[in-house]
Amino acid sequence: MIDSNLETLVSQIREDERRLSVGEPVGQIAFDVPRINSGEDKRSGLGRKLARQLFPTADADRVGSYIAYGRLLSQLRSAYRSQVAEFNTDKQDIDPYRQARMLGNRAIFEQLLSAPISDAILNPQPMPVDIAPYDELEPFFSHMQKGEAACQPCQAFVRGAYYDDGRIDMCKQVVGDRYIGNLVESIRYNPHVEHFLLGNNIVGDDGASAIATLARADYTPCIKTYYLAGNCLTEKGVAKLAKALKSDRHAQSLWLKRNPLKLGGVTQIAQMLEQNSNIETLDLVNVGMLDEGVKVLFASLKKNHTLRRLYIDANGISEVGARYIADYFTHLKAENRQGLTGLFMAINRLGDAGATLIANAIEGYPHLQQLDLSSNRIQNTGLKTLLEQCNTLPNLVYLGIGLYKSTSDLQELPNYFDGTGADFIANFIRSNETVQILGFRDTNLRAGGAELIAAALAENQTLLELKYEQFRSHLPKAIEQRIHSQLAHNIRSNLGISVQEFQHCVKREIMHSNCIRFIDSIYRNTM
Repeated sequence: MIDSNLETLVSQIREDERRLSVGEPVGQIAFDVPRINSGEDKRSGLGRKLARQLFPTADADRVGSYIAYGRLLSQLRSAYRSQVAEFNTDKQDIDPYRQARMLGNRAIFEQLLSAPISDAILNPQPMPVDIAPYDELEPFFSHMQKGEAACQPCQAFVRGAYYDDGRIDMCKQVVGDRYIGNLVESIRYNPHVEHFLLGNNIVGDDGASAIATLARADYTPCIKTYYLAGNCLTEKGVAKLAKALKSDRHAQSLWLKRNPLKLGGVTQIAQMLEQNSNIETLDLVNVGMLDEGVKVLFASLKKNHTLRRLYIDANGISEVGARYIADYFTHLKAENRQGLTGLFMAINRLGDAGATLIANAIEGYPHLQQLDLSSNRIQNTGLKTLLEQCNTLPNLVYLGIGLYKSTSDLQELPNYFDGTGADFIANFIRSNETVQILGFRDTNLRAGGAELIAAALAENQTLLELKYEQFRSHLPKAIEQRIHSQLAHNIRSNLGISVQEFQHCVKREIMHSNCIRFIDSIYRNTM
């Protein structure tokens, strides 16, 4: 039974939020309270009430409360699952990829370095879902056909939601290939729709053809954001979408995570980028790209002048692919022009050699703001060079070199910074004056390493977030308190806001820019 006493529930959730922020174990409260628009929330409104209590806003801005609440529940649930997984490492059947994260297991880490790329990387699959009944989708279709703007911040239907900022949110509502045509036709003449969120709807290649018509015709809405993650799109489907986007003047963000595009599909997107002059954000996370796809993509990016943020996590990219990326940045510097400002490529296979290639290529490149090389098998040789070169980047605000949450699930490996790794990170923290968010959690730092880093943090005035927790290792309370006090001081001094405001309003934009808010969904985890 859920305790319906709001004050009690809010207190329990806030306590778990505090525990999460200082690296302490969290409880199960996040599993006991309802998500927004879950069956329980629709019956009792409890999820929405909790959201408004935890994240108070004006009534007109209540959707922001709902999204922040959903994000917090996701973080707490993820933390609890990690605790359970950590506990399970004490049992006989230990996942070696989780075991490799534990201090002192270098032999396991090195043994797994030669393991082949997993099927989850080679052949991406969407989350399993079932196509929705038409009668649950029809109210949304009928309303959108009216061509009206949303009359409230978030109009939620049996399935689907419509926001007053132009988002339609059909993530995980599952129109499938059966009803994607109905969805497209329902918004075709609605001039208020600007952001098309269709994550995990398994629409397939025929669905891609229907979506492509939104980018082709003059009379359709001006779609700025296409969020199409987990839709079973292959080269065939994405070719139609890419063809339509070549001359599209409105699309600014294209999100294609977890679709099996492979080399052929990536080639279609790459060729589109040679002509498109509007897209600024591209997500190709876990699309089966591999090194050959990187070669094609970055060759085309040399001819593109507008793409700024690229996500290519979980694509089996090795030192070979790193050479093509390095060549791209060398090309930009030779032409003295701006290209990518954010490169996110966690859960790959760069190793020291690949990381060094990229690090040396970005040296002095003044436009890079975000760089994520988490979970890339990087060790101290690569770390040293990477941190040295990051100190030459005048606008770098986010650096990820820690563990990405899906690493073990995809049978990939963390970075491994035992020995002198902590010294390199501490020296970087002392000397760097631009990075605001730095992540190096679960990288096998040696005993005493975190204390060394905490001492360095006292000399840093710009860091606002430090992801430092190490798997199955806990810092003394006094050290943790020093870290959190210094970060809170930096947040107040630099931004004039509280830690909570930073965590829920500012952090994501530093890491991903403000384009990230246009893929916020009440139905799925957000970044």
